[in-house]
Amino acid sequence: MSIDNILYSINYGAPFLGGIMLIIGSIFKYKGKEVYSMFSYLIADICWVIIAYFSQNTFGAISIIIGVLFSLGVFYKMKVGIFVTDLRKDKNA
Repeated sequence: MSIDNILYSINYGAPFLGGIMLIIGSIFKYKGKEVYSMFSYLIADICWVIIAYFSQNTFGAISIIIGVLFSLGVFYKMKVGIFVTDLRKDKNA
């Protein structure tokens, strides 16, 4: 198998794998498993970077990488306890 065939396979499979990982991440998010959903979304983001790279969209790849770095920063702050969120409007309920 030549390197061109390998690169073509990666480019062809990235949208499929990225979509599947988004579905799996949303299922984990629905079940309350935030860490698993974050890693699933991270794999999907890597797939989108591959797609942007192969389509020669440098700005798109850089934008996705910056978004991933910010999301990892928020995840770290949530894990440490600096950034705590609550979805309920009424704190006394």
